[in-house]
Amino acid sequence: MARPKKDDSGNDGISAKDKILDAAESMFATKGYDAATIGEIGKLAGVNSALLYYYFANKEAILRQMMESAIAEVNRMVNDRFNEITLIDSVTFEGFVTDILDFLQRKRQIIIIMMAEISRVGRENAYIFELMSPVYENVIAKFKGFNIDTSNLNYMRLKLFLLFTSPLLMGIMIGDEWRKFYNISGKEYQDLYMLAMKELSKLVGLPKDK
Repeated sequence: MARPKKDDSGNDGISAKDKILDAAESMFATKGYDAATIGEIGKLAGVNSALLYYYFANKEAILRQMMESAIAEVNRMVNDRFNEITLIDSVTFEGFVTDILDFLQRKRQIIIIMMAEISRVGRENAYIFELMSPVYENVIAKFKGFNIDTSNLNYMRLKLFLLFTSPLLMGIMIGDEWRKFYNISGKEYQDLYMLAMKELSKLVGLPKDK
């Protein structure tokens, strides 16, 4: 049997690999990660089994690629927002958080699946932290430019995890349910969330406005 071409794509210019990833994200969102099958993903993507398995050994490999792409995009946002500034002011910080929240909201289903996989007993989770590590190192490198003490790297990583990453993820996963429980409007929730994130950023060590 002929080996599938790596750059196989349709007339729309979208590569077969991207079609598989898009189809998988759609299937995971509608059926859930466990219920979605490789066959269904391939059918929705419009690719045959040989081509699908050429790119991905199994469903977990597809999910890993999704997580890699999502975290790489977050890292790009860090660079875009912080590369040309000398101080993190309120406008810059709010824009950064808004960008990340909008992106994570679009990837909400993948985040929920990722967190579920992390919480499974006996699951090897080092891979998740390996993916996140470059983002933390990138942010910490930016902090050095703001004259923030980053000598204790593990302490900085832990602060970023507890005071920034965790609130972002929890806000995306169950923020709407929390808002509805306390009968808070969407606008009020967004304003309060941003205020809370700004307060947490001070604990991380970000400088205040000029």
